[in-house]
Amino acid sequence: MIGRHAVSSDELVELLTKDHDADEQEMRALVQQVGEKGYSPPRREKFLEYQSQQDFRSAPSPTIPTHATLTRSWSSPTKSTKAFKR
Repeated sequence: MIGRHAVSSDELVELLTKDHDADEQEMRALVQQVGEKGYSPPRREKFLEYQSQQDFRSAPSPTIPTHATLTRSWSSPTKSTKAFKR
């Protein structure tokens, strides 16, 4: 939910509900919960664990430490917002 740092809650819900399986009320509750709890992006180790369970790569080269760190690859809210809206 790093997107909560780049866009408003309403925009984030709108982006999340572009997935046809996502229910708007559930996404609003999720965004609210993340905001209230102050969740942070996963650490590199957890990120790599998640990636190992997927059929696709989230990090281009997991052996390079900076390639599996969300906060290092996330440069600015403006750039991230553009990427989310694609």
